[in-house]
Amino acid sequence: MSVGVPDFDGIASAITDPSWFLREDDYEPALERELESRFSVGNGFMGIRGSLDFPTEASRPRTYVAGLFDMRPGPPALSALVPAPQAFAIRLSIDGEPLDIGNGFVRQHARLLDYGRGILRSIWRHELHSGRTVSLDSLRFASLAKPNLAVQLLRLRFDGPTDVSIQMQSPDSFLLSPADEPGAWRTRTGSTALACLQEIRLQADGRSTSRWRRLLTEGVSVRCERDLSLLQLTSYGLASSTEVAVTEALGALRIGKRSGLPAVHDRHVAAWRKRWEASDIAIDGDSDAQQSLRFAVYHLSSAVDPETPTASVAARGLTGDGYMGHVFWDTEIFMLPFYTLT
Repeated sequence: MSVGVPDFDGIASAITDPSWFLREDDYEPALERELESRFSVGNGFMGIRGSLDFPTEASRPRTYVAGLFDMRPGPPALSALVPAPQAFAIRLSIDGEPLDIGNGFVRQHARLLDYGRGILRSIWRHELHSGRTVSLDSLRFASLAKPNLAVQLLRLRFDGPTDVSIQMQSPDSFLLSPADEPGAWRTRTGSTALACLQEIRLQADGRSTSRWRRLLTEGVSVRCERDLSLLQLTSYGLASSTEVAVTEALGALRIGKRSGLPAVHDRHVAAWRKRWEASDIAIDGDSDAQQSLRFAVYHLSSAVDPETPTASVAARGLTGDGYMGHVFWDTEIFMLPFYTLT
């Protein structure tokens, strides 16, 4: 699968009605965790918080899989939703200097959540203390057409030849990895197995350099003149046995690779279009109410997979670990009527 992608400018220009998107143009560390919840993308099977592509100390990047619970150490010991291995938070340095929104000078920064397509797009123009300038365009989505599959694409442009070091964040400590199954984890209680598999492609100056089928926790380095693209295709599998979890994740990853990113994107967008045909409500004369309503419908739709009867909707959906992922009577009273009607 190549790093060929839908046109970034085309995606942005198609979003002209403000009631169909949420936008944030400032970086305020004190508000970051709240914004990460609002900008989450999900499909009912997984939820990915809308953290920066290169998270800061103020960030709380998390990926959640519905039904992935474990006992949180007490007292009291309680069952809690636990993060999956994090595949969407990256550490990157340029000529040895960390690329961090808090390190240097922000020239432009925006996150845009497209409700209609379930896509998070980010734009960032930054100047490091060294004087080097970097531009980033990225998109992220959890496929509504293939719920086990998620995509993140980053395009970086530099002001000259650059040595780039890339490293993914390590898997969360809630999970332990069995020695005999690379890419698979089991909860500490041993009742649930999770697989996380990746196809990672790097393209420097239009030339493919490398690809991996693992989390890059140890890091890689690449030399480029001007441009670098990084494509992550990530799949998850959840089951009682490690073998079944790996099989599910591998099947989804193979479908994504065989289809190619443009097709994965187009099917995801088509699935969201169909979802909105069943759930959108138009309000005349109140643009704020219209935007708020679509924001709510988007998150309700992101929190549930109609084809999966084994996991209910938590109070915070899959946007964070508030209430530890517990399910309350709100599901029956407030949410179920919406899901029943749509």
